[in-house]
Amino acid sequence: MKIIGIVGVWDKADERLLFWQYLKESFEKEFPGSEFITEHEYYMFWEIRKIKEFITRIIATYDNGEELIFVGHSLGGLVALVSAIRLKNSKMRLLVTINSPHAVVPLRKALGIVPRKFDFPVLSFAGMFDVIVPFFVSKYKYATKHKILKSAHLLSYVRDARFSKQIAEESWQIYNSSFVSH
Repeated sequence: MKIIGIVGVWDKADERLLFWQYLKESFEKEFPGSEFITEHEYYMFWEIRKIKEFITRIIATYDNGEELIFVGHSLGGLVALVSAIRLKNSKMRLLVTINSPHAVVPLRKALGIVPRKFDFPVLSFAGMFDVIVPFFVSKYKYATKHKILKSAHLLSYVRDARFSKQIAEESWQIYNSSFVSH
């Protein structure tokens, strides 16, 4: 199984490496035998054409029949969501969003997101101290589970690997329970 980490808008290269390294280590521990791959494209939230091109590239790269988990931070969570629902060949096993702007209607509309339930579990995380994407904006309406972390938008994740560990552990629980319930 592949776990695809989709980086958000303001994740700088040095911060991204540390945050995403923590996530990679934590997810590969919780999901033995999986491969964690990080995808990044530099774009700003108003560059909708560029975001859509990034989504197209993710689908072209990973829609090859494998089982997938997408983990997206910030706007990367919306990129992950759109990518997940457009897969035709691969089996989406779990979508994890971290501090993602689910309730920002103009972004949702621009990306063609209509909030709904999916045939795969969705786990959304929000940061209690996030001033960029406040916790009430990060909740996906139809999430299987929504969790509020005592974190900020990015800095908390860069400084403390415990957040990545908690995200991976919660993800494993949701993933594991989705097989029990089916």
